[in-house]
Amino acid sequence: MSLSTPYATLNEFSRRGIIKTLQFDKTEDRYEGNLEEHINLICERCRKILDYRVLIMVDQRKVAKKTGFSVTDTSLEYYGLCRECREEKENI
Repeated sequence: MSLSTPYATLNEFSRRGIIKTLQFDKTEDRYEGNLEEHINLICERCRKILDYRVLIMVDQRKVAKKTGFSVTDTSLEYYGLCRECREEKENI
């Protein structure tokens, strides 16, 4: 099987809204199945991505009503060090 087959499948799933494509400047794209509103916590050292559930997000309908802007996707990332990398760094 060619590597293009799984990537084509992932892209099709993303296009259909089954999964979400995460695009980053400093690393390759990732895919996730968590479609609920959340913040991606991205470790700058090991590149692990943790989800942090957010209870309150901006209502996209209010944004559209006030500005005329139609929101098609959202993404929120926090960058830093995960617990393991932070503890490892402190122990050096």
